[in-house]
Amino acid sequence: MEIPYLRKLNVHVDERGESVRLFEDKDLKGMNSDLFYCLSVLNNHPGTIRGMHISPDPFSGGKVLTVTSGAIFDISIDLRPESPFFRQGFKCTLKEDDRAVLKIPPGFMHGYQTLVEKSSLLYGLDEQFLMERETGYSPLSNCLRGSWPLDYDTRLSKKDSAWPNMPQETLILHEVSFRESSS
Repeated sequence: MEIPYLRKLNVHVDERGESVRLFEDKDLKGMNSDLFYCLSVLNNHPGTIRGMHISPDPFSGGKVLTVTSGAIFDISIDLRPESPFFRQGFKCTLKEDDRAVLKIPPGFMHGYQTLVEKSSLLYGLDEQFLMERETGYSPLSNCLRGSWPLDYDTRLSKKDSAWPNMPQETLILHEVSFRESSS
């Protein structure tokens, strides 16, 4: 059963500059849909939290993301009842200098905290994002409170502030690891 993982980006540098393959076929394998699109997100303020979001089945798609500037702290929580990691989480810090992509399989709730000013992400999603399908839990739930590295920013969306608390009191968070990339 697949879990979130990081992969170094394929970067080609020459006298003209550099080109980067952000999302390759191997990143998209196992995603549930032929539909695939990209979303760019800019976060202006350190401490801002976006999440914890998921779209319920059958719309719970996978995603790949990379930080194009700045840095984030990412948490993904496995909500697949058949998974050995059910209701456990995965965490990682992702910075633009890491030159890495994070893959999150379908069935995971996801959120992140911006660590520095003007952090930008590029998301690849295999399901169309529709706000009316989205559900979630408060990113300030008791089991998450000690997980975020920065003090909480008041820049939570009204929607994220209104989500209910997660039902569990504790959350195991595993480190996301890198997988080798074949160029």
